[in-house]
Amino acid sequence: MNELKKRIPEGTQDYLPVECRQKRLLERKIERVFDEWGYQLVETPVLEYLSPAGGAGGFQQERLFKLVDGQGRLLALRPDITLPLARVAATRMREAEWLRLCYRGNVFSFTGEEGSGGLKEYTQMGVELMGPTGVDGDAEVIALAIRVMQAAGLTGFQMDIGQVEFFKGLMEEAGFDAAETERIRELVEQKNFLALELRLQQAGVSGHLRNNILELPALYGDADVLRIARAYSANHRCRQALDNIEEMLSILAAYGLDGHVSIDLGMVQSIHYYTGIIFRGMVENLGYPIVTGGRYDRLVGEFGRDMPATGFAMGVKAALIALERQGLLGTEPPPLDRLVGFEPGCRTQAIGYMQAARAEGLTVEQFFGDRERLARDAASRNAAQAVWVGGRGIEVIWEGAQP
Repeated sequence: MNELKKRIPEGTQDYLPVECRQKRLLERKIERVFDEWGYQLVETPVLEYLSPAGGAGGFQQERLFKLVDGQGRLLALRPDITLPLARVAATRMREAEWLRLCYRGNVFSFTGEEGSGGLKEYTQMGVELMGPTGVDGDAEVIALAIRVMQAAGLTGFQMDIGQVEFFKGLMEEAGFDAAETERIRELVEQKNFLALELRLQQAGVSGHLRNNILELPALYGDADVLRIARAYSANHRCRQALDNIEEMLSILAAYGLDGHVSIDLGMVQSIHYYTGIIFRGMVENLGYPIVTGGRYDRLVGEFGRDMPATGFAMGVKAALIALERQGLLGTEPPPLDRLVGFEPGCRTQAIGYMQAARAEGLTVEQFFGDRERLARDAASRNAAQAVWVGGRGIEVIWEGAQP
């Protein structure tokens, strides 16, 4: 026998009954919060044409699962869902001034992404707020992300907030072009201080500005970070970025959520994609974020509509891993209210009883065995009742866990 028949591709996962139940319960909790905040569910195809999937979103080709359609055109399995929603906003929902959209779906990446739990296929949930340009929109999305983490049952989490314009302002002050800015960004993100110092020396950056760039990763903590950062540069772009964060904190305080927030001005990932506030949700005992997001005002424009936007995505698998490590992930099977067996001549009566009980909202399973085994199986299944339908009518022959 071909051994591959017994295996699944690397980076994928079977969810067995208990795992699947845990996943679905978490997804329902999150979707309930999305509903409460007025976000509408949208579904998009798993397949996208390769051009937008690899171009507009800036996704690297090596990340993408690629295939060919009947006309020989290259397709890609979507690496995220923000990109398809940008396409939808620019085409099918073009007349709407503001959009509050949410989603739940599987995404695919050869390399695996933060929030994937190491998987190449994983479920992503998130929201996109499209239309509003001000800090109130950013604050709403961050507040919603915090509320989702609370609803998931996570503890010991925080939201790190950065601003890509602060870094871009420093790069502007240094006179760096886009290519050099990207090289510096990579070194800052990697926290490769030796290589960063050498690069700045080669570029002729010295003195106060050099020290400021080298100290970027240290600009992390509470609101005092903003006061320290204001001494770094008089660059207008930097000052506006700090003002933006300060106003954001005041709005989050109005939500009563400022206690969950930290400032991280060394957060510089994906600055070609994001255009302002960026954030990531971190949880104790997990070395990568389970929530990432930020403002991306240019993406919808790649599809022909000028529309600012902000949003976030959560990796469901990462959230499940975090809950498990915190001892907060339940492992109990779904409740079983009735386990029902019957004598051969009482099938019709038993079916009628089971149908009536299900109509009342009870969970009912048919038992395929004799009366002697029914009670034992009901006890092992932690059922509320074992019911036998026979010549003496409908009998409750065992009672255990109550619903």
